[in-house]
Amino acid sequence: MGPLLGGIEPSAVQGLEPGFPLLPEVDIASGAMALGPFPEEIKALGRLRDGCYRLWFVPDSTHGNLVTWPALLGTLRLESLSPMHWVASGDFYRSDGFFRAQLDANGAGLGPLIAGQEDATRTIPSFPRDQYHAYFRVRQVRIAAKAGGGDLETRGVTLDVEVTRLLNREFGIWDPPEPVMFRFRAVKGMEPEPGGHARGAVFGVRLASGPELGELHMEWVSPYFREAVVELDAEATLRVPEDNGSTENWATVFARAGWLVRSETGMLVAPTPASGRWTLRELHQAMLRSRREADLDSGWRYHVTVVRHFADTVAPLGIAFDHGSADLNEVPREGVALNAGARLPTDAVYGPYGGRRLHECPDLYFNVAVHEIGHAMGLHHNHVGYGLMEQVSGLAARASGGRLTSGAMAPEFAPDDLFRLRHLPDVHVRPGGTPWDTTASVEDHAHAMPRPGVSSPRGWVPIPRERGEVSGPLSLTISRMRLNLPLGAPLRVDFTLLNPGSRTLEVPAQLSLATPFVHGWVVGPDGGENEFRSLFKPINAAPPVRLAPGGWQGGSLTLLRGRRGALLARPGWHTLWLEVSWLDGGERRCVRARARFEVLPPQAAAEERLARRIRSTPETLGYLVFGSTPSYRAGERVVREALESPVYASHFAYVHAKALGERDPSAGLDWRSVSELLAPESNRSVLNLRELDKAAALQRLAFQNIHPPPPVSPP
Repeated sequence: MGPLLGGIEPSAVQGLEPGFPLLPEVDIASGAMALGPFPEEIKALGRLRDGCYRLWFVPDSTHGNLVTWPALLGTLRLESLSPMHWVASGDFYRSDGFFRAQLDANGAGLGPLIAGQEDATRTIPSFPRDQYHAYFRVRQVRIAAKAGGGDLETRGVTLDVEVTRLLNREFGIWDPPEPVMFRFRAVKGMEPEPGGHARGAVFGVRLASGPELGELHMEWVSPYFREAVVELDAEATLRVPEDNGSTENWATVFARAGWLVRSETGMLVAPTPASGRWTLRELHQAMLRSRREADLDSGWRYHVTVVRHFADTVAPLGIAFDHGSADLNEVPREGVALNAGARLPTDAVYGPYGGRRLHECPDLYFNVAVHEIGHAMGLHHNHVGYGLMEQVSGLAARASGGRLTSGAMAPEFAPDDLFRLRHLPDVHVRPGGTPWDTTASVEDHAHAMPRPGVSSPRGWVPIPRERGEVSGPLSLTISRMRLNLPLGAPLRVDFTLLNPGSRTLEVPAQLSLATPFVHGWVVGPDGGENEFRSLFKPINAAPPVRLAPGGWQGGSLTLLRGRRGALLARPGWHTLWLEVSWLDGGERRCVRARARFEVLPPQAAAEERLARRIRSTPETLGYLVFGSTPSYRAGERVVREALESPVYASHFAYVHAKALGERDPSAGLDWRSVSELLAPESNRSVLNLRELDKAAALQRLAFQNIHPPPPVSPP
């Protein structure tokens, strides 16, 4: 592939997770070993070119193990890191029906027949997601030889291959069995082309010990590894980020990653909400109505929804909205959105971009769009100080003077992210594959660290403490939390980040789920874990603040649902783990705290029914966060039911009062109901400190609107 890949050094990818062992120092293209000359079919393997190969596996019908190795189609990605170092990975999809119809009469010519089954507009084949079967990677190449007539006679080339059944044909479940090792024995090499490259090869497939299972055919189809379309649809009169205002565009950026990417532009056909601001569900609805093509099986297609404003008051520049309760069709990672009208803060960290709207900054606008699509392709945030998956604060920290500059935003993926884009399994990369929050697809590399009780990667050993776990000179304490809650009620928490040391440190300016710094998980009575984090995936955050010795920074959380559904799904004792992590001058800091609390079982049938309704209605979380919008009507109905319950009313009174006080004025503001909901002490006693402040402000507004001052008579 040469210059197309940007020339990655082997040292840049060694030790990655997941890593791909490189081939031994053997140049099988020239046969330069003491074994003597190699037959032409073995030399041909050394002439295989970089790029994507179409695969088809023809099983031996006499072998009994056709459940694990049925008739298969797929792709293989081959990359030469140097003349003697290869990386190869691939994916298999079941294709029983097609093979049964074609194999007997056309087995020898199956390649052209398979090509005829594909979309003629695509270079690289795409296969149905529900037929996904297995992922594999080549681990090692071995050259076997035996003595014959006093000379060493070449016997063949064997590829040790690790095959992993990732998802058991059910997306969203990451439960790989122990990898099974297979050996691919070279049968023959296809005839080389005039330039000396071999177009493909045929292998016999067998277990490490056991009979041959069949033949694997591979044929080169493209110098690229993967192929996709990015569709950008914008609100009326908004320009979409097709390029960075200079020489870089979607095609050039992804070509360096080994992807053939084509961009398309259009308009959103969904009307702008009356408020002018879009919720997650409204963004998802707009994507479904506006996109040109919804078939993710015949081609990989990602969608960028470009609007002027997001509904959240602390809105990021871009979000990956296609998950959780916002994912209306339960097909993950189809789309992302840009907050094109967002005005960048005037803080020094934003340099010349401060105070400007995102769509007025072509290079930043384009980088944010590619960054979000990187999340849709399964990439985490990557805190290396540069690259498209770094956050804005990290880019600024690396730039001259700690200010964001155009030079700090070169639209390049970091080497390890290039490696992931090329060699992660299809289902982790393609739209509609695994959900956002599977173990291997979380937003941030830092968030992928295991939790206490889970095996740790090299160099990271968690040391949990009951309260106030310390990382260096900082500690985190859960300062206020109710120790017992009815099943399904929100969990409200206050916490404090403390600097008990002797020097001033930089910490996040805000500690809430509206930032990328705060997340955690709840461990239930059965030991199951349910993670929670922001509904948004922000790439920018306010500059850090300096925390003096003895200083503290407080935060509050109101928790209802995690990535596995309701956080409090059953009665019994639970453990809350809370984590705050950030970068301080390039050094990663991470503090944790934990606390135990009890979830009480329902005492009556009515309570049990209501608890079930709360837990089974994802829109309740949307109503709690965003208030009264058409997208969260189901959540509003559940909250209104809770207000009729003597057990649950106090826990949801503030939720409904906030929604009423912050709704679109054109819908009418019921300040009397706000006042009545917040007046009882019992309805305020359950709130965390942030909610108490907000409730006091709402009460003042309600009083002013219910009892307006008398008009002043003219003198």
